[in-house]
Amino acid sequence: MKKIEFTIIAVLVLLVGCAGPEKRIGRTLEAVNAAQKTRDLQAFGKLAEDIPESYLTQERLSAYPADTLDRLCLSLGTIAFYTPDSEVNALKMEKAVKEKVRRGTFEADDIEDMYSVLLAARLFDKARALKERYPVIITENLPEIVVPEPAPKGNWLAYELSADGKTARLRSLRLHRGAHMIMAMSPGCGVSARAVREILADPGLGPVFRDGACLVSRRFDAAGVLETRKETGLDQVYIAHKWGDFPGVSFMSSPWIFFVKDGKVVSDMRGWADEGEYSLRRLRKGMESIGLKPGPSN
Repeated sequence: MKKIEFTIIAVLVLLVGCAGPEKRIGRTLEAVNAAQKTRDLQAFGKLAEDIPESYLTQERLSAYPADTLDRLCLSLGTIAFYTPDSEVNALKMEKAVKEKVRRGTFEADDIEDMYSVLLAARLFDKARALKERYPVIITENLPEIVVPEPAPKGNWLAYELSADGKTARLRSLRLHRGAHMIMAMSPGCGVSARAVREILADPGLGPVFRDGACLVSRRFDAAGVLETRKETGLDQVYIAHKWGDFPGVSFMSSPWIFFVKDGKVVSDMRGWADEGEYSLRRLRKGMESIGLKPGPSN
């Protein structure tokens, strides 16, 4: 009898203890949604702390109602999306989704989101294991990741895809000296593709851009990068290792061109106007800000 009473008390303690986390998880989701609307990137680091590891123990997770677990997955997934360099936040999201898997209540979107978050954090081994477990849900090919010895260090680290897309080799883009342009872009972005076409078609700006620019994606999309290479005819299309490896560069918009001089961003131009001439003039001004001298356009 005493054993039964002890078990009942333990369960009641657990349920009461979950009441606090449930409310906090709900408030965190509201704050996450508000930060997402305003693109307040700094807020997401703090919001990640509002869901501590103690909320993600197996004992806690198994006690959450289904709606709380949904809020938890949504909160952590959004936080991880806006803090892609954080392995810690990606692993938090993984724990929440694994609880859905354990319960058998997950959907394909949960697995796809988890895969994207693991890739964004460059947790390739976990992403590959997830793909092998759910090959029907995750159909894209993940290249073999090659890190040379000794591994490159410092800023401007990126993955260079082989021509067949089967390997992605980590390398330094060597932007520490001289004048360079970085176009932050998302593979498949029609505006970025049009921008590159219009730039390369310009007789004065095209040759300078071809020689001094690199296109960089934060999203690990091997097929998209290969397609971008094919469409633009440019070989210098890469995937950033981490956002933090590109100081002064933002990957929140596509296209966003940054003008770099001796390893530091001097100026930038965001987007590409429908009237290409306006953006081409801005591009010329950006080139000149780092000492490049494009020829006349006409």
